[in-house]
Amino acid sequence: MPVRRTKTQQQRRSVIVLGDWVIDEYWFLVRHHSRIASHTGFVHYRLSSAPKDTVADLCGAGHVARILFELRARDSFYDLYGIGNWNKEDEQLISHLLHARDNPNCEANAACFRFMRKICDTTPDIKMNTLAPDGPTIRVIRQYHRHRGGIEQLNRVDWELEGENLPARILEDLDLPKRPSHPFIIVNDLRKGVITNDVITQALDLYPESTWCIRSKDANPSWLSQVGNRLALLVVAPEVTAKLNPWDTWLTNGSIGKQAIDTIDALPGKNVILLSNHREVAGHLRNSKSDCIAFAVPRRGTPITFLGWPTSMFAVLTDRLIRKDGKLDAEDVIHAAEEVDNFSCVTIPGVQKETEISDPYLGKKIQPKSWKDERKAWSDAKDSRCGFLETDEGLRLDVWRGFTFLPGYIVCIQEKQRIISDIGRGLRTFKSEGRHLSSFRLLLQADPGAGKTFLARSFADALGFHFLRFDITQMLNREDLLEIFDAIATQQANDDKDILVFVDEINATLAGTPVYGAFLSPLEEGFYVRKGRSFSLRPCAWIFAGTNLREGEVKKMDKLSDFESRMTMIERIDFGSLAEAYKKDSERLQREARLEQVYLGAVMIHHFFSDVTKISSAVLKQFGKLDPAESPARKIRGMAEALKDVQYGSVSRINCESWKDATWEKNEDDNIFVHVHFPETLKIGNGE
Repeated sequence: MPVRRTKTQQQRRSVIVLGDWVIDEYWFLVRHHSRIASHTGFVHYRLSSAPKDTVADLCGAGHVARILFELRARDSFYDLYGIGNWNKEDEQLISHLLHARDNPNCEANAACFRFMRKICDTTPDIKMNTLAPDGPTIRVIRQYHRHRGGIEQLNRVDWELEGENLPARILEDLDLPKRPSHPFIIVNDLRKGVITNDVITQALDLYPESTWCIRSKDANPSWLSQVGNRLALLVVAPEVTAKLNPWDTWLTNGSIGKQAIDTIDALPGKNVILLSNHREVAGHLRNSKSDCIAFAVPRRGTPITFLGWPTSMFAVLTDRLIRKDGKLDAEDVIHAAEEVDNFSCVTIPGVQKETEISDPYLGKKIQPKSWKDERKAWSDAKDSRCGFLETDEGLRLDVWRGFTFLPGYIVCIQEKQRIISDIGRGLRTFKSEGRHLSSFRLLLQADPGAGKTFLARSFADALGFHFLRFDITQMLNREDLLEIFDAIATQQANDDKDILVFVDEINATLAGTPVYGAFLSPLEEGFYVRKGRSFSLRPCAWIFAGTNLREGEVKKMDKLSDFESRMTMIERIDFGSLAEAYKKDSERLQREARLEQVYLGAVMIHHFFSDVTKISSAVLKQFGKLDPAESPARKIRGMAEALKDVQYGSVSRINCESWKDATWEKNEDDNIFVHVHFPETLKIGNGE
């Protein structure tokens, strides 16, 4: 999509790409079986790439520069300068990696079966400036295994010297635009030593009227405040957003989520864009009419394409911003999303099939909205006792707003949201470790009937665990406990996928004695004993749940203290424990809990009567009137199931004849209906 230039844009601009320059190599391997080979180790592989297959690409700031180099080649609109960390003797190779993708005579990025790559005679038009002329060039090798028609990453090897410090360099001495100049400074910070307070200060002193675009792996870099109002674009990529939001998702039912709004509001910059590993884009374009943008990018290409898409998104956005003299609108973000997969340099040998689109929101028509309106809708839904929103069509209840802090699970109480997010971060940290040294262990106290099983399953679904469920109350003797460990061992033997084991009613007894002691060795030492033989278990994620874990006789039960000492986290989301946290604001707890009950009531009605889209406001208010201290989740499910003669997609008082405990208000209008909007992919929980 071409950009029409204004008079002020006819002048050539200077663009400085500042940050960590890394060379990535992609090795695609297949199993190799040879009777004459020796010293092969556990597995023998060979490279499956052919000569001239692309196996090398620039990463970090180098990747940004490569994309800008390609975009600029269309019209030579701006001059490019690079500042980074590479050895001076590697500078020629690095500069040729900028254009090798489009130059058939240059094999700087090709699979080379010689010791030296063939580099063309054309010198790329970019001024390169290294801050470490005598230091190392950072190199990353990613090894992939082609197997059964698919591909998996075996490992990653980073070639960089530990503790290597970049020498102090004076930016003014480098080959950069002469002053006075108003360059665009593009920062891609991988936290490998280039971007420091000193470098940022020098750049600002050198170009006080510069325009900045920033992407960093640091969620809150100390130098960011120095940039001030020069910051035209801040892109927060998946490696950071996963720390801010454990579910790594910024959309709820295809719209911008509350967490995205709160996160963006706390960040500086004229334009702020959040990206997720689910290829979601959520942003606030603060100088644009359609200033709220939220959509998911369709998944095209191969799995390797997805690796660099956040950098590609950042680079294309900066190109648009440069061409439009520091301004962005929704059209530019949509354009960047359409272009994002065109700049992947690496393809898998022999694999050209596009990955299928599995997310129901991907590929939908993008409709930018008003940031003010979106923020107000979230605020109104939270502050209203029943969550009803007033619209031109009447009252509306967006049930999907209750799912934003854990996909699929309704939670409106802020303290409960915090606890669930903390658990999510713990599980995500465990899952991202690769080879686990120890298990993740959570002891969770919740009210009876509050949906503990569904909560655990929602964690597993959101983070990609295989889910195993067990209930102590369903076991007849202590021998049944060993079935838990047998099931885990069998699953681990058949599948490498991480397992989340959910053990419900952990405070129940078998034959009159507690079961805590049976889990001590499996949790601490990774083995269990059956008929005198020891069997090993690999680390996995455990969630132990129960009610009233430290009341009455439970305090005296042996091994409970030992069991608790082995926990990674101990959390309590029962109403009594939450009330302790809300001692100074019990009214807010009541309001949030009753709102949660209204959402749950609507979801349960939808579960039993899936065509219902209109519910009388009087009916919905009945769910909010229930006492949160009495753990009404199970009762809410029963009320929904007991509705009679539900027809034509609506529910009113006439359908609630069996609700003997209902307290209807006098003169309450039963004809005020609420249009209920459910998530497009709805799973039933909480009251299970």
